[in-house]
Amino acid sequence: MRHVDNHEVLARLIGDTLGALPLRRAPSRLQARVLAEIERRAARPWWRRSFMHWPAAARLGFVVASLEFVRLAIAGPTWLVGAVRFARLPDALTPTIMTLQAGGRLASISVRAGAELLAAIPPTLGVCAAIAVMVLYAAVFGIGAAAFRTLYTKP
Repeated sequence: MRHVDNHEVLARLIGDTLGALPLRRAPSRLQARVLAEIERRAARPWWRRSFMHWPAAARLGFVVASLEFVRLAIAGPTWLVGAVRFARLPDALTPTIMTLQAGGRLASISVRAGAELLAAIPPTLGVCAAIAVMVLYAAVFGIGAAAFRTLYTKP
């Protein structure tokens, strides 16, 4: 004989009782607001809808334009540096360019020094530091969530 758990019996009883109840209609005000919102969203122009509802030509154009912007963002600075390097600059800009070059050299030295410093740190210490940062991040996130729930939830 199979042992029947009290929780199963209770779940079946509740399910049967709720299943026997008639379905209730939504309040008329709520129903009117929901239908009005559905109609409002359906009446929006295609560019105000989600990307998948755009016409195929518009989606293709957007993807092509996005890829072109990415290419420009990657190749633009290189082209600009090449254009500035070979252009004849006025003598008034020479001190500014010299200052920028010195700043670039300083940044390069700083990056190399930082890389050497990181290489000198033992891997175990690096892993421990990463774990500590993750634990502290989780703690700050938890404190923030608790503060939000305390301050902004209705009793």
